[in-house]
Amino acid sequence: MDDAQVTSRGVSAAQADNDGRGRASPQVESAELICHLLTELSARGIRPGLCAVVTAICEAFGFSGGWVVYRLPTGESETVRAVYRLPTPLDEHGEEFFAAYGPCTGCLGGREQTGKAVAVVQCHRVARYSPDNRVVSTLLRAGDKTIGVMDFLLPATCDLSAETLRFLGRLGGLAAASVAHAQAAEALEVLNVTLERRVYERTIELKTIAELTEEVARVGDFEALAELIARKVRRAVSPSVAACLLAVERHEVFCIDPAGGVPAGTADQARAALATGLARLHRDAGAGARKEPPALLQLDLGTGEIGSLAPRPALVAAPLLAEGLPVGVLAMSRCDGTEFSEDQLSVFHAMSNVAEHAVERIQRLRLAEQRRFERIFRYMPEGMVLLSAAGRLEVANPLGRSYLDVLAGAPAIGNIVAKLGDTDLATLLADGKERTTHEVRTVTAPLRRFEIEVGAMGDTGDAEHWIVLLRDVTEERELLSKVQERDRLAAVGQLAAGIAHDFNNLLSVIIGNASLLAATADASPDLRSGLERIVKTGGVGADLVRQILDFSRKSFRRPVPLDLGGVIDSSAQRLAQLLPDRIELTTRIAGGGPHRISGDEAQIRQALANLARNAQEAMPDGGVLAISLDRFELAEDEAPPCVDMAPGTWIRLVFADTGRGIPPQHIDHIFEPFFTTKPARPASGLGLAQVYGIVKQHGGAIQVDSRVTIGTRLTIFFPALHADESAPAPSTARAATAPNDTVQKRILLVEDDDDVRETLQMMLRVLGYEVATAGNGGEALASFGAGPRVHAVVTDLVMPVMDGITLAESLRIRAPDLPIIVMTGYQHSREIDRLLRNLGVRSIFKPIAAGDLAGELAAVLGQASSLRGAQ
Repeated sequence: MDDAQVTSRGVSAAQADNDGRGRASPQVESAELICHLLTELSARGIRPGLCAVVTAICEAFGFSGGWVVYRLPTGESETVRAVYRLPTPLDEHGEEFFAAYGPCTGCLGGREQTGKAVAVVQCHRVARYSPDNRVVSTLLRAGDKTIGVMDFLLPATCDLSAETLRFLGRLGGLAAASVAHAQAAEALEVLNVTLERRVYERTIELKTIAELTEEVARVGDFEALAELIARKVRRAVSPSVAACLLAVERHEVFCIDPAGGVPAGTADQARAALATGLARLHRDAGAGARKEPPALLQLDLGTGEIGSLAPRPALVAAPLLAEGLPVGVLAMSRCDGTEFSEDQLSVFHAMSNVAEHAVERIQRLRLAEQRRFERIFRYMPEGMVLLSAAGRLEVANPLGRSYLDVLAGAPAIGNIVAKLGDTDLATLLADGKERTTHEVRTVTAPLRRFEIEVGAMGDTGDAEHWIVLLRDVTEERELLSKVQERDRLAAVGQLAAGIAHDFNNLLSVIIGNASLLAATADASPDLRSGLERIVKTGGVGADLVRQILDFSRKSFRRPVPLDLGGVIDSSAQRLAQLLPDRIELTTRIAGGGPHRISGDEAQIRQALANLARNAQEAMPDGGVLAISLDRFELAEDEAPPCVDMAPGTWIRLVFADTGRGIPPQHIDHIFEPFFTTKPARPASGLGLAQVYGIVKQHGGAIQVDSRVTIGTRLTIFFPALHADESAPAPSTARAATAPNDTVQKRILLVEDDDDVRETLQMMLRVLGYEVATAGNGGEALASFGAGPRVHAVVTDLVMPVMDGITLAESLRIRAPDLPIIVMTGYQHSREIDRLLRNLGVRSIFKPIAAGDLAGELAAVLGQASSLRGAQ
């Protein structure tokens, strides 16, 4: 601005001399405009800005025209011209004039070597112009460097004062600074645009690499990896073609991601070239030519040749290494011939490194999965076999091999498997690809059962391989058979209990009426004998019912702590007397203290007798019956010998004979009631059924092992009673006291069966009691208290409307001391037994004889009298 101000004052003084006034001339204002234009040169642009400056100078000083020649940063020169008032014919021949004088007087003509800031030269270069035309030339100097020249054409009448020349000289410095500044601003703008574009490109590249790194972590197969790598290279580097070839796990994976306009056949050409290059990499690595191939290589798409990397090539490849060995090639190329920059090659290299790590990760995952599968395959709890479509054995896990040894005669790998047990392989595969399940048996002893599941491995077309799963179900089928046998026997027992209940009612009528008739005084001896025979036969029927109830676990049981060893010792003496001499009886009781159980001694002795009788019948020609007793410990993780056996201590009783044995087809039926292979006789087929019921009623289990002509071994397990345990109390009421006089005693009889009720009513009247009757508990409760006093109640346990338990509970509320007797045909549950004990109710078992009923009534009536006397 100092130069501008000085120049303005010089021009102003010269103009004042001309117009004779002391005010500023238009030249001063023009000089200020020129300075302003120079300061805005960067904003306007160099060419338009210089053109405006030259025009303003011509207007201010009356020049005909002007031009500026300045150097560009590249070293070349550029000319800016401004024609203002060139004389004719100069206006018409301006191009010729500027072509002649511009280079001559400008910096390219050597003007800067004169050392003068401003010079005036004659226009003698063009003949058509007179020598009066002159050019004033001003150097544009920035510091000690000349960057251009500014020339003006002077009219013939224009004289330049010294002040004007100084102004033009200073204007040259200001113009040079403005041009240099404008050039720097333009260069900076270009640099900013370049940097912004590169930052954007670099951001895209880094973002793509980051996305690639994140996405490859979720890729689990090589096909998806190759596609992902090629797609990301296309996005980050923008080649015409990006391709990835992986040669892993004995097969090739190829993916190409081309842009539009790629020539046809590029994919096939690229795959062939990459495959050839990869083969050469393998060859070089194997030959030791280079242990680690270079990071980037030149690849010839035509021949597949791999060479050193040329500077910024248009086609580049990156070998992909896994643990130092080539496993693939990543390549990119440009079809338009443009070269890749160093930054693009760096990004490509980084992406190839990511691809290498991804390949190694997938390989490790596959290896881990393979090892995990091998462990599962080896240790899986089922046999697994892989067969070809022709039935050739290809692989089998250890358990599968052991099963094949049993089912197919131990075939070796590569052999044809024709049969599995008793079934042809063709039959097992007959259903095609559908997964099917079959059950086969071994053809040689010991008999084993296998469940076989067969399925084709292929999804479409004919199956090339078959997966065969083998499972040994021998124990499972045996256990299922035992469970089915247990359930069947339980169902038969339930049926038998119902039949026994009804049969007891019939026997109660028969025995009751027969005993009453036999007791009459006017009965003849023959009639009395027949009636006694009826009563005796009814007793046999009652014993038969009792055996059925023993089987169905419904008989009465009075458990006490019982030393089973003592019972066997005493029973063995009786059995030895009953068994014929041709049968030898041996007993062995293991040491270790008493073999205590909670049991009913009478039932245990009955079971021993039945087993001995059964063994005797199995040895008609003689033999040995061995009875042994010991303790058996069943661990938590040990398979129980019988169903429903819990871990703990058991008392084991074994009956082993050397008889004829039981045929296999009869084993599952020996505990069923009335099943027998012997000649029919009364109560035949109930011996083992009664034993089974007694054992189950004691919470035990029974096991049978028999072989024809060798013998039978029956093993019975009873839960052991520990020293600190006691047997449950028997389901009876308090002990009976002496009966009181029955005169005027009134009994309420409750029974739903009419015949049984009438028989019992007659029996009570013969015994001297007054009797009131009811058909169910509801009727009895309604009539109780409505008539004369009731001294005792005799009621059936199972009745419609209201059962005996509910009736007893209601009567206890009304008459707490009332004696109550419950009649039942079989053993009730523990819950009912507990309720009866809590209610102080006695039980009597059907069929009921008159003497038994008289004794029970005498006991409860005497007890009731004793209780009232105590009160």
